[in-house]
Amino acid sequence: MLFNTEETLLVRAGAKILQGKNTEGLKDMNLFLGNYLEQGDQLDEARVVNTYKRLPYSSYDTNTLVSRANQKKRLSPSFTIADETQECLLHCLLQCRRLLTLNEGLRWYDIRRYGIEIYRHELHLDGSSKIVAVLTKDDNRRTFPIPADVVAAGMKDNPR
Repeated sequence: MLFNTEETLLVRAGAKILQGKNTEGLKDMNLFLGNYLEQGDQLDEARVVNTYKRLPYSSYDTNTLVSRANQKKRLSPSFTIADETQECLLHCLLQCRRLLTLNEGLRWYDIRRYGIEIYRHELHLDGSSKIVAVLTKDDNRRTFPIPADVVAAGMKDNPR
């Protein structure tokens, strides 16, 4: 895996946001988005917070299994998210990372890091969808097995 400037910039933006340096994190995100948005269009903290506060979380009805999916997922990381502002900034950052790294396999790291549940959808010809499986944040299938030769050398395998 090669590192690229845009990915590295978004990683740094995430680190800044988690340190509570929101202005610096937004500066990095705006530098990234400068290649994608109309000239002069910039994110600011109020705009991001207002946008993501209004969005409902992705969810599904446990009785009908009908999905209400969107880009705002419930975050359940092993670390503490300081407040609503930080959560909104992280949602925006995760959406940028998701779009940037589409088809590169990097989304999995964000899913693991932030404890995001995965819903497996079954799409129907009429446009409707139902949830057929959920990978919860603590599901052991999220953890890759340790290679057999490493286990043979004495390391304990990950639970599966």
